[in-house]
Amino acid sequence: MMKKALFFCAVLALVVGTVSVAALAAEGCASCHTGKYSLANEVKNISGHPPVPADADFDTCMKCHKAGKLAFGPILHKVHYAGGEENHFVSHYEGKCQHCHVVDPATGSISVAK
Repeated sequence: MMKKALFFCAVLALVVGTVSVAALAAEGCASCHTGKYSLANEVKNISGHPPVPADADFDTCMKCHKAGKLAFGPILHKVHYAGGEENHFVSHYEGKCQHCHVVDPATGSISVAK
């Protein structure tokens, strides 16, 4: 339990430490996942995933991916960081947390941009 708490604090420090005032408003999924890379097109690459509407967004995904084995957080972090520099999110977007996350500087709370 202590290791998890330390890990969380380290990640939080990195996120808060790298957030600029301009980056406080994260872009959200739809800013990158459009056209060929829309969420609807991306799930076509996942074996066994049911089709989603063309206008699928974060809330659409959360209907099935709220918690448990299919929890969205672990799934998204894995695919957005797997492969290091070979990964498009890392190589083109510098793997910055604030592309997806919003940090409230007053409270330090972190949420997901929709």
